[in-house]
Formats: sequence, C-alpha cells, structure tokens
Amino acid sequence: MKNVHTTPLNANLEVDASGHDCPVPLLMTKQAAKRLAPGQVLRVLSTDEHTGLDLEAWCLRFGHELAHQRIIGTQHEYWIVIGQKQP
Repeated sequence: MKNVHTTPLNANLEVDASGHDCPVPLLMTKQAAKRLAPGQVLRVLSTDEHTGLDLEAWCLRFGHELAHQRIIGTQHEYWIVIGQKQP
C-alpha cells in the first residue's frame, strides 16, 4: 500500500485491536466504520502484521481509502477515510 497522505490524519474514531489476530482487527474495523459518515477518518491500531493486507482488500472492495499507515516497533497504525455507505 502506498501512503496517499505523507502524515497521519486526524481521526474521528479509533479502534485498538492490539493483541488480536486475524480476523478480529478487520471485524472490529468493520463495526467501527458503520458509526462514521463518508469522509470521516478511522484510525486502526493492530499488532497483527497481516492486518494491513486485510484492510487494503476491504477498502478496495467497499470504496474506502487506506490513506496512511506506519509501523512503530510491533504497533501497526492505519488511517482509513470512509467512503460512501454501502446499500
């Protein structure tokens, strides 16, 4: 995933899925995304190194934007701009 934004975005909501393995971080992200309006930003924290692949595929499928990511030690951080709500 290429960072669209060079710096992290201000998040409207944060999901801390640290300590959980796949598929829990993705499931937690899906639930949180339902609470946000299009254009709002969701920040996801995870210690599962595979979360980025899951989030990238989910964003592509449902029209969200995986705008930025970074890794600090074992902590993976992702900023997702919510797309249009799906029917």
